[in-house]
Amino acid sequence: MTTRNANIESKSNGAEEFLPHFLENFPESGFDEIEGSGLVDAWNLAGSALRNEPVDEELKSSVKAYIFDAIAKQDLESRRLDRNLLRRPWSGLRLVTTRFSAVAASLLVLVGMSFVFAPDIHTIRAPYGSVEAVGFVLPDGTTGYLSAGSELRYSYTYGSASRVVALKGEALFEVIKNGSPFYVDTYNTRVAVLGTSFSVRAWASDVDPSTIVKVRDGKVAVSRRYNTSQRVFLERAQQINVRPKVVILRESIEPASKHAFNWLSGGIDFVNMPIGSVLNELSRRFDIRLDASISILDRRITLLPSEKASLEDVLVDISAALNIGYRKIAGGYEFYTVPFSAF
Repeated sequence: MTTRNANIESKSNGAEEFLPHFLENFPESGFDEIEGSGLVDAWNLAGSALRNEPVDEELKSSVKAYIFDAIAKQDLESRRLDRNLLRRPWSGLRLVTTRFSAVAASLLVLVGMSFVFAPDIHTIRAPYGSVEAVGFVLPDGTTGYLSAGSELRYSYTYGSASRVVALKGEALFEVIKNGSPFYVDTYNTRVAVLGTSFSVRAWASDVDPSTIVKVRDGKVAVSRRYNTSQRVFLERAQQINVRPKVVILRESIEPASKHAFNWLSGGIDFVNMPIGSVLNELSRRFDIRLDASISILDRRITLLPSEKASLEDVLVDISAALNIGYRKIAGGYEFYTVPFSAF
């Protein structure tokens, strides 16, 4: 695996992380887990851009659309809150509470003002095209690796009272035991440890999105990101797949494959995975465009594990396993259905 460090960026301002606290402590606000996570991502996104950073108009529009949609889904008439509600027409939307109205409005203002506020956040990124995992070191000496396209963020307060990182993508952590808890937050899951070796995979954009936690050594606690009261414990060589709106049960714990960490060296271990998720991962790893029709994206595939895999070999294996063809297109490849007699 590669030993070079991932790209590290530091951005600072002083914005408080009010929204995650609000969602965790006021579940009666009515936002479900996916909506809440999306709003938190929007909050963090709005707070992580530099004052003079160019704005991605497409991304800005999608964030605004998501916030409007999430707020619009709230049905005030069905709620019986023990505090005053604010009903105020605003672009055809009804806001939940006075406090949350301010949060939603603040988010839209932040987006509309080109994200002018930013907290003290350090960001570590593994660039697209990283065939092997990219190494990183955190301030406390904890080390790890990121897969291509993955992003790890942590606050300037990291290590003062607790150690919290936010992960988008896939990472392996070798946590230093120093008496302070270590937390990994994904879009829907929190993993808590003291000192251990484990991996977390969480791509909210996957065809079948989930957070997958695999323990290499030691022990971890896995819970919902906004509700840590219900949790399960994983030990060495165990894994769990946390899906949205599915209760986390001990019965969901499974043995981890002995090939679970092949991705560190550029290998694969695709087991019953949707083709769409497989293509997303390969696209990030080889920095190439990979397309397929909707009818193909949802199909699941299991490929023989390998410690080192080339793009060409994996494309051939996918084609043979699913009886589909692939061809070159601008910037990459496209999978397509063909008559069975063609094989």
